[in-house]
Amino acid sequence: MFVVVGLGNPGARYRNTRHNVGVCCLEQLAAKLQTPKIEKWTNQHGAFIYKVNSYLPGVDLLLVRGDCYMNESGGPVSQILNFYKIPPEQLIVTHDDLDLAPGRLKIKRGGSSGGHNGLSDIDEKIGSAEYFRIRIGIGHPRDSQTPEMPVKAWVLASAGSEDSSAIDSAITRAVIGIETLIKEGLEPAQSAINT
Repeated sequence: MFVVVGLGNPGARYRNTRHNVGVCCLEQLAAKLQTPKIEKWTNQHGAFIYKVNSYLPGVDLLLVRGDCYMNESGGPVSQILNFYKIPPEQLIVTHDDLDLAPGRLKIKRGGSSGGHNGLSDIDEKIGSAEYFRIRIGIGHPRDSQTPEMPVKAWVLASAGSEDSSAIDSAITRAVIGIETLIKEGLEPAQSAINT
């Protein structure tokens, strides 16, 4: 079984913010797999979860969207991995990345959190950084038309139309990356989407 986690903050206030691109990616994957709307998912371990049986022969998927703030993501992820007895090597986390320009994507396994509070909390709570990350570029305010904007305000705001279009395209490609990663492995997924 693979666990796919979309990082973001709960509630309508954060829905269309840069910080929630991980959740947007998860929701697009869920729609592609024709799962029911998030309201019909099971709420357990501090997250909404939906199990996709036999995604591949002998391989199930568990889709996970936290019901907590981003910087508290580690608790639910840890509980889910423990409950289903899934090793970190079968965890895929989709998240926003300030260090990538809007629309750029990277898939990697392991490494540092890069200052991302959601990843830091997951690393700490599961006791490992050896999981897959789908990094979706949202850009940094210093490279924008508003370089004086604080980072916190930047990530909690909606992207402008040009950036939004690039990010939407990246989310669609990220879904392809997740599917390629599960079906074919890391290198084919990197070849397919790393930009």
